[in-house]
Amino acid sequence: MSPLWSGVIRLIASDFPVLYADSLCGESPEPFERAGIMTPYSPRDLADCPECDEPWEIEVLNIKGKDELFCVCPEHGLSPVDPLVLRRWRLHLGPILDRFVEIMGIKGTRTQIVPDMVWKLGRQGRRDFIFVKYCWEEHLKATTAELIKHPKTVLVTITPESAARLSITLPNRKFSLVETTRYDPVETLVVDLEKIEAMIGEDEKKDLKTIPRRTVRIANIERLVAELKEHYRASKDHYFAVGRLLPRPTQAELARRTGLRQNDVSRCMSDPDAKILQLLWQECENEKYVLEKLLI
Repeated sequence: MSPLWSGVIRLIASDFPVLYADSLCGESPEPFERAGIMTPYSPRDLADCPECDEPWEIEVLNIKGKDELFCVCPEHGLSPVDPLVLRRWRLHLGPILDRFVEIMGIKGTRTQIVPDMVWKLGRQGRRDFIFVKYCWEEHLKATTAELIKHPKTVLVTITPESAARLSITLPNRKFSLVETTRYDPVETLVVDLEKIEAMIGEDEKKDLKTIPRRTVRIANIERLVAELKEHYRASKDHYFAVGRLLPRPTQAELARRTGLRQNDVSRCMSDPDAKILQLLWQECENEKYVLEKLLI
């Protein structure tokens, strides 16, 4: 994979999707600029000292009637700075998804279903596709609460690590852009359709229609356990603040918090294998249990 493309595709999911000139790895940014994936951003206001490799402020000095840039290192003095190394580009996800959808032959309008995290891309034949941008720990709750409603949809992530993280609780077939796309100086984005088919391809016995209901039920139970653990934490904080626990959430409240249907919550509560869920639910208003529960 092109080092530049690898940097672009991984960085685009960050909170600060800005590429620095030293990440170009000798490649030209022009194809990405033409495609709208990279747009010029304000240049760096610091430069690395060539001696200590630490970033220091830049000073403009007039040398023989010409303004030149220098890195001002308190230990090693002035070092000339090439303006090209200060360049930065803002990265844009939209053009990548547009090109990906076009190559894949996915039809439909891209719709955001979790703000800035999850988009429904559309349908290709019998398959529906959802793109997941963020899979970090702090985003998993909101992300999985929505994705659990779509167990037959193919999930597209940016990195294989994100796909693996989602696999813990979600039965969906999935693949990542890092694994299935590459950079081309002319086309910019090339999608490996054969590899994607190999990763999500339907076989006669296990196609997307036969995802076991039991797998979905287990994922739902895990979602509810996680939500009740969050409730325990909030309840303990509430107790130390005002002297009493929070009331036990109703099944309707749990459904709303987790994105499940209320009858799914009820089925999970009655499941013979949901012992932890049942215990947490039963003891929600037991002051001694909640306050002494060290594993929560």
